[in-house]
Amino acid sequence: MVEERIYQNRLTFIRPKSIKEKPVESTKYFSFAWSRFLAGLIFIGFGIADFILLGYLIGHQNEESIGIYVGQGNAVFLGGVSFFYTVGLVPLLIGLWLIIFAVFSAYKGDLSRSESSYYFHEKRLISPQFTELRQSGINRLKYRNNHLGPKKVWYFLLIPMSIRVLQFGFPLFGEHRAADEILPTMMVLTALGNFLALFLLVFFPQKFLEFSTSEKIYKSWIAPFSFGNKFNESLLKTLDFSNESGETPEEIYTLINEKYQKNYFRLILGGFLLVISIISLSFEILFSTNFSMIGATYGILLIVQAYNDDFADKMSIKLDPKTKILNYSKIFKKKIYIEKISDVDEVGIIQHFRKFDILDIISTSILLYLSAFESILGWKYNDITNPLIVVDVFFTVLFCSCLLVLLMYYWAIPVSTLSIKLGDEKLFLEIPVNSSFKQIFNNTVKKLKKCTQEPQNKKIFFLRAGIFVVIYVIAMIFALLI
Repeated sequence: MVEERIYQNRLTFIRPKSIKEKPVESTKYFSFAWSRFLAGLIFIGFGIADFILLGYLIGHQNEESIGIYVGQGNAVFLGGVSFFYTVGLVPLLIGLWLIIFAVFSAYKGDLSRSESSYYFHEKRLISPQFTELRQSGINRLKYRNNHLGPKKVWYFLLIPMSIRVLQFGFPLFGEHRAADEILPTMMVLTALGNFLALFLLVFFPQKFLEFSTSEKIYKSWIAPFSFGNKFNESLLKTLDFSNESGETPEEIYTLINEKYQKNYFRLILGGFLLVISIISLSFEILFSTNFSMIGATYGILLIVQAYNDDFADKMSIKLDPKTKILNYSKIFKKKIYIEKISDVDEVGIIQHFRKFDILDIISTSILLYLSAFESILGWKYNDITNPLIVVDVFFTVLFCSCLLVLLMYYWAIPVSTLSIKLGDEKLFLEIPVNSSFKQIFNNTVKKLKKCTQEPQNKKIFFLRAGIFVVIYVIAMIFALLI
């Protein structure tokens, strides 16, 4: 399957006359990424304030230089650049990009449905677009507002940068050689502004619409400039998500139709990483700054993912045996995930391994390596004559052991997954199924044995466990050789 966005007409300023069927449902909206726009204003505001208050000096005071000295000194080294370049320049550039992107990505949309097709008309400023999709060719239809997608990059860009600025900013308060406290104040405020902008970017994501055919995938990010459920209700009606046959409710195969589904593990792992990272950064004990930066970033990301995916106020999985259409919906607070899949032969809940993207793989691998390396290195060079160092090393090893267990569980222990059979193809969708804190680690061996009965799953388990062991052994060897 080729993942690309398809357009039948890239330059359409009016509704195409080729539409002969009269739409039976339609949703009109104005898409404007207001969260990106506001985040951009925050970045630009602090960037300009840093430029004015910290200056743009490059060089030595009263010597040949660029800019005027404003009393805030140089960053990096004497005669180097002003602190504006290390504190405010990146937020300023990000803010400008977000404002430009928000303005030029705005469009007036019209999504309609006829008896046989879906029509998408996006009236954009530069390149209006029109797409027609035949309903008969669509095998998957997905609508959600909890999809992070490429927004995960914001975490790894903004959080480490902001933590570093805070690390240097707070100690500068009360510095006896400083003429005033403008520099530390702006550093702290800029870092907090970065966190506020990150909150806007990731907690108010655009709505994500996806149509899949046998050959291509149509994807669209929608940011309706409206609040409340009016847009959701109109769009779901237009998309005809309740497309079931006229059978009685008893003849619809209901796998799950319950309230309050929850799974706490990802929340626990994220919270654990965030807490030990904050302790390490605040008191300079336990783990290094590199580990703590990645740990805090990935911990926050896991907490947000848990909020988006691991809890449900109401979840429904229904298969219509006559039309072979599976309707899946999960709602938690204002987070919505709804999907309709055609030509479903069989559906069930099984234990299956989690799917990871590249950021999950890189982050967990680095955290595994650094935690093992630092705990072994600390134990190797432990000064037993100093009780404080002994206590520090003890807790480092203890927290490292806990993290190793949690990461191994995250990698290699299966979770509740919706298994969907479409002919020779199988789809797997991780779903939350009720589990309390006490139940998280219950029947772990039993679940693992049941899951690895299939040769393919057994191969996946040994591959993940093998990679885990290899990373740990490499960390141990490097720590012992130093």
